[in-house]
Amino acid sequence: MVESGDLAVSMIPSSPTLQLEAVADSLKKMGYTAVGVGPMDIRFGENYYKVLKARGVPIVHADIVEHDGALPYLVKLIDGVKVGVVSFGGVPSERKNSFELIKQRYRAFMEARRSSDVLVLLDQANVATDDWLQRNGTRFGSPDVVIGGATRASVPGSKQVGQTMVVQTNTMGQYVGRIDIDITATERKMTCSRQLLDQSIADDPDVLKIVREYYSRGTASVSSGSLPGTYTGTFHSYETCTGCHKPEYEQWKTTKHAMALRTLLEKGKAVADCLPCHSEQYKRTMRVVIREGQAGSVECESCHSNVIPHTVDYRRKGDTAAIRGTCPTCHTKERSPDFDPAAYYKRVEHTSK
Repeated sequence: MVESGDLAVSMIPSSPTLQLEAVADSLKKMGYTAVGVGPMDIRFGENYYKVLKARGVPIVHADIVEHDGALPYLVKLIDGVKVGVVSFGGVPSERKNSFELIKQRYRAFMEARRSSDVLVLLDQANVATDDWLQRNGTRFGSPDVVIGGATRASVPGSKQVGQTMVVQTNTMGQYVGRIDIDITATERKMTCSRQLLDQSIADDPDVLKIVREYYSRGTASVSSGSLPGTYTGTFHSYETCTGCHKPEYEQWKTTKHAMALRTLLEKGKAVADCLPCHSEQYKRTMRVVIREGQAGSVECESCHSNVIPHTVDYRRKGDTAAIRGTCPTCHTKERSPDFDPAAYYKRVEHTSK
């Protein structure tokens, strides 16, 4: 089992590696062979490698900078077959076009290819394009499988490029992919399938325990009153608007938007994954303050940021198209499969004129 990277997407000032630790614990429990490094992962700096190494999760990353716990590639013997994993992972922008990095990636790739019967390339850097595979296949050998990052999320299923199968990746852990390779045939045969991780798939008890602990620790940080740390942006609470917009405020209080943060707290899921869509304050400042009886949550600035704050003589009506355009940023197909823009908008539309 392998993962190309972008393991953790959320960070909070009080515990920046909280989500990463939970993911690493889960990968270890599930017995992953290797993980790569994605663009989101490099935000953690060396903590990314420290967290995974401490949990015994193998990291592959062909980089010109040495990272504790990371190998340029690895080869594992499975039922007499040497399966290699090499990774072209994410790097800081100043190294992306480094000639030394290019040479290191080629060196690691060729060594892994020579040492393996089957070679998997984890390609978060999107190096192994169709053109790259066709140009280099005869010179250095082809990987048998390429697993990309977010840039390949739109690849339709899988496709064959020469001797290489390029497989679709996905976001938010919606699927687990499987590749079956017949190495006994004269011509190698490969098939790819994906399993949707929906409610029909039973939770692993050990992994579920890790996830619940993550939610508990994250929610505890919020429930204590506020997430410590420095504000990273400006925020105008609903209290800025109530003096002049009393009817709109009273109507907003009756909506689920007004209590979206409270909902997370009650469910024990007030973690960095969920907070940006349940708290405008958190989305803008990486902090959140709990108000007695009124959580704030999805509020005035969520929909009217283009006119907040404004002067008392401001009279222009809101841009309805822009307001409605904010809804799909949180009500995505994955998070809100039953989302109906017209019906949902009526639930929160201000009725006062």
